Amino acid sequence: VVEEAEEGVKLTRKEYIEACKELDIMEKHKELWAKKVRDELSKKEEREMEEI
Repeated sequence: VVEEAEEGVKLTRKEYIEACKELDIMEKHKELWAKKVRDELSKKEEREMEEI
């Protein structure tokens, strides 16, 4: 019974580590996406100001 529980803990720990890695990747992607959107908005605003 103890061995089964230890295996369960190992598996759960492994799944947790994978989930943390995936979260880090998603957060990095979100940061890059937000930066891209900000850059696009800045460029659009610059073009609009040049037209005025």
